[in-house]
Amino acid sequence: MPTTFTVYSVIFADGSCYDFIGHLGVTSQVFAQMVAQRLSSCGLSEEALEQVFALTLGHRDTSSPLMQLFRASGVSHVMALSGLHLGIFCAAFSPFIALVRRKMGPMTVRIAVIFFVLLAVWFYVCIARWPMSMVRAATMLSISLLSALTPYRLRLLEVWLLSVMLILIFTPRSATDIGFQLSAMAMLAIALCCDREGEKENEPAPLPQDPTSLQRNRPLRNEENHIWKSAKNVVVEWVKISFWCQMFTAPLVAHYFGTFVPHAIVTSVVVTAYTSAVVYLCFILIASLFILPAFISEFLAQSINGLLWIQTEALRAFTAFAGTGLEGVKWSWLAVALWYACITLFIMQRGRLRL
Repeated sequence: MPTTFTVYSVIFADGSCYDFIGHLGVTSQVFAQMVAQRLSSCGLSEEALEQVFALTLGHRDTSSPLMQLFRASGVSHVMALSGLHLGIFCAAFSPFIALVRRKMGPMTVRIAVIFFVLLAVWFYVCIARWPMSMVRAATMLSISLLSALTPYRLRLLEVWLLSVMLILIFTPRSATDIGFQLSAMAMLAIALCCDREGEKENEPAPLPQDPTSLQRNRPLRNEENHIWKSAKNVVVEWVKISFWCQMFTAPLVAHYFGTFVPHAIVTSVVVTAYTSAVVYLCFILIASLFILPAFISEFLAQSINGLLWIQTEALRAFTAFAGTGLEGVKWSWLAVALWYACITLFIMQRGRLRL
């Protein structure tokens, strides 16, 4: 991961110069070291500390036995900072983001909200030392928020296209970055196959019906059935996202790493959801280290220890039972291109993509 920062400076009338990105980068690394020191002394076990560092600060050793376990289980992506982790981080700003997207309040207030949200997001990207997967996610969020100031509503696929174009314009070398390729393809899978807003736009409008007949034939809503249906829809959507992300990223994994984990779809659904809850707790723990009493931080640390121990032992047991997948499956670029051509034809046949 890069540890240096591109210098973008502004020169004032008196000849003085201020480096925005460089100053932000230095400040973020000082803050990251402070967080790491406090995490090291809050009661986390050695194995849990390694995972917390990877899940929040992006500090990980890919050659460690623990990271090899996640790779063998097909869920190493949860330990690499990406849009999943950035989205959890942005949950703290969700009320303000909703205010911007619903165009509530005066324009000056919305501009101020966007400025502070994006400042926090890019500060976190600096803390993580600019992994391209997070840069892609932060760029997409920036485009989405800035577009809320205009009368145009961008779909997820359009936001993805604009973000990839901007990244390639300003950092052409990122096209060869493995993390950027995997992250971009996973997000493309979601934009093409799991964009519910896009599906609603393509659905035909319902035929008008007599309001009196609707009132007469409306069934009584059972609250328990409604909750069960909502939970089932969430699980189905999660499985759908996991399946298509695997379909879009498996060829690249086979090409670069020579591995293919057939059970990765199953483990990814469970581990990603479980890890998301752990990441929420990790961010709360970091906040508690600065603003809450020590006993609360210790309680959170012990809770995280237990949750991560359960996840690690479950992965070890599952890997011992299901195996580590297929090794030595080295795909050529031709095989990768043919795979994506087949997926493109399949999506076009379903009517989700029209050229």
